[in-house]
Amino acid sequence: MKKIIVLSLALALSVSAYADLDDWIAASIPTFSATNVADGIYDIGELDGDITYEFIVNSNPDEEMASMALMGRRNFGDTAQGIKYEQWNNTGTYGATLFGVVDLDFGVPTAPGEDTHLAFVAAGGETALYVNGEYQASVAEQILLSGKVGIGYVADAEDGSVSFDDFDGDIIGVAVYNSALCDCEIKAHSDAYFV
Repeated sequence: MKKIIVLSLALALSVSAYADLDDWIAASIPTFSATNVADGIYDIGELDGDITYEFIVNSNPDEEMASMALMGRRNFGDTAQGIKYEQWNNTGTYGATLFGVVDLDFGVPTAPGEDTHLAFVAAGGETALYVNGEYQASVAEQILLSGKVGIGYVADAEDGSVSFDDFDGDIIGVAVYNSALCDCEIKAHSDAYFV
């Protein structure tokens, strides 16, 4: 009898560990999505206008990188931009970059070692940051990435052979939408993962 109870508890725990990610994926229909994402080059689709980039991440609390990117590219494609988990140089805050133009700092502290839901909404000439479903800050530039991008780093070559600003941690999920998600949608997505 004890073996059956222990096995049932183990199965229940293993199911709940994945149920949150499944609920998050089912919350809406993105243009691009991936889970348990390995660093690499991904085609997120040809996007224009307003865009929302959504991530579920857990960074290494012992990381020593000067800057860490969640997504970006430089030296190919029509934009040279990046979305940063940590802005240059060891700020401990979220950021974005228009390479060769400006580094943007949201001024919002990162949460190394914790599962974190992030949404970056690029609309109306700015990019807004949401952490765990709550609006935090905006920067006065619209990050417009589409097509082939590096995820887990900034790709400096279209084939991924050259990259920089590696993200040190796990990208549990990423989704990209060809629209500006509203506050209530972002909150629902965050809640779907954390419930």
